[in-house]
Amino acid sequence: MWIALTMLSRYSRHPSSTSCSSLFQTSKSICQEVGIGRQQIWSLRRYEDGKKCTSVVPHNMLHSSSMSFKINNKRNHPKNFPVLDGSIPSLYRHVVEGNARNSEICIQRYSELLVKVSKGGGKNAILRHTQKNKKLLVRERLKMLLDDESFLELSPFAGLDMPYGDVPAAGCLTGIGKICGVWCVFMANDATVKGGTIYPISVKKQLRAQEIAIKNRLPSVYLVDSGGAFLPLQAELFPDQFHGGRIFYNEAVMSALKIPQVAVVCGSCTAGGAYVPTMAEETAIVDKIGTMFLAGPPLVKAATGEDIHPEALGGANLHAKVSGCVDHFASSEKEAYECVRNIISTLNYEIPTEETVEYDSPLYSADELLGLAPQDYSYTLHIKLILSRMIDGSRFQEFKANYGTTLVAGFAYIEG
Repeated sequence: MWIALTMLSRYSRHPSSTSCSSLFQTSKSICQEVGIGRQQIWSLRRYEDGKKCTSVVPHNMLHSSSMSFKINNKRNHPKNFPVLDGSIPSLYRHVVEGNARNSEICIQRYSELLVKVSKGGGKNAILRHTQKNKKLLVRERLKMLLDDESFLELSPFAGLDMPYGDVPAAGCLTGIGKICGVWCVFMANDATVKGGTIYPISVKKQLRAQEIAIKNRLPSVYLVDSGGAFLPLQAELFPDQFHGGRIFYNEAVMSALKIPQVAVVCGSCTAGGAYVPTMAEETAIVDKIGTMFLAGPPLVKAATGEDIHPEALGGANLHAKVSGCVDHFASSEKEAYECVRNIISTLNYEIPTEETVEYDSPLYSADELLGLAPQDYSYTLHIKLILSRMIDGSRFQEFKANYGTTLVAGFAYIEG
């Protein structure tokens, strides 16, 4: 009931499809019906225009609605829950063994795909990127940027088997990792894949990362090395609500919500690739390899007949000393990532405390989960066998156990 009342109150103050202007038009028509004079209506409009906007994010700013909940973990009584029987009957042992063999094959295939994705645009593209352009590979950049611990990579297989061909990792790496102890979302273009060109799947992957950053209020870091949109597919990139322009819209939303955004221009950033670092709160650019312009020298030549060097058109010196589009000049990539780490470390951002929670391990081995993943759906084992190997102490409080028995629902703890 509290949630329902809160949502009703929120949408009554912030209608889902109205703006200040449309609110005034509605108020105007109502006022005219009841005979209010023009002067009073004008006063109402001035009042509406003078009101300060709140920091509530309308529900249609994201792919789905965003709500915040406070979780109280102090009531920790998992030992009161019934214990599941996770023992596997000997009658079904042959099914478990067959499932385990199939799971091993799937793991092998998964590992092969990860290796394929990690190679980016291939051997020749990597040589051109590192030898000719003198740039670091995207994973080397992340190693310099992030703390010396593992990070969570998001959507690594995005871009495989697309109708327009393979785009390894969608041409960009996204994920969540720590920078100076602060959890951050990162988005890093892989210029070995078509020069960091943005495909429709690249847009979708970056929007998903931004959505995670917004919903969890995580600072975002962009490592930009992109040639902009892949123009042969521009019909699938530009016009719709959740197409390319949404990336820049989300940047504006995050700025309004005071979610820090930091960018590094570590390659040639053209057109849409130039908007991302320009809209960030703080931006560093790497000398000699970082450039930023709406149209590169070839287009300038075609349009005006002028020959111009990339550095003069949009290089590090120009943007750091003349245009002011960037805030930090870095003589090397290493210096740029050190600069970003310093920026993150000085943010007025409270690092959540990570409390150590004691919990009971499941009573049954998680190694047996491979044998419980079904090879096909001609024969499956009970879902409670899986639950008993995942939840603390294998304790589970089932909800509506005798109703709709093909669906199991209930409450449990996972690592406290």
